[in-house]
Amino acid sequence: MTKTTSEGQSVIVMGVSGSGKSTIAKRLADELGEGAIYLDADDYHSEEHKKKMASGHSLTDEDRLPWLQKLVKVLDSHLERDPSQTVFLACSSLKKWYRDILREAILQHHPVRFLYLDGSRDLLYSRLSSRQGHYFQASGLDGQLEQLEKPDPAVETDCVSISVDAPIKEIIENARKALGI
Repeated sequence: MTKTTSEGQSVIVMGVSGSGKSTIAKRLADELGEGAIYLDADDYHSEEHKKKMASGHSLTDEDRLPWLQKLVKVLDSHLERDPSQTVFLACSSLKKWYRDILREAILQHHPVRFLYLDGSRDLLYSRLSSRQGHYFQASGLDGQLEQLEKPDPAVETDCVSISVDAPIKEIIENARKALGI
């Protein structure tokens, strides 16, 4: 296990459901060891929103705004306690304005990066179809893909992208390389 040596930062691991956000964010935090923490934005959805997604419906912008505001408060509390830590947040961040809300709040404390996990619809659907016990159903994938505004690295210079069409070990290596950690 490697201890973090750089000044703290937040890394938002983003993408649609099935891209591996939670798995990748947790593995990165675990590999960095002491001084790194993992948070999952799904833990902060209301029960109402979980039920909506479980029925195959995508959340609207109006649904997501209070959730994003809650995430800002959660991140603020972590970053105020220890600004030297690296926080990995698994969060869909489908639209640029969602990322802007998170970016503006986090930058008050320390640097933020976004890691976009990119995969084909077929791969993502396959992963979602085989997933057990999660409230998000494969039937909601197309709605998320329609909402997704892929980060443009020329505009969002704090975003890097990697493909998730690889074994997990390779995805983690590519993520660390892309993020410089």
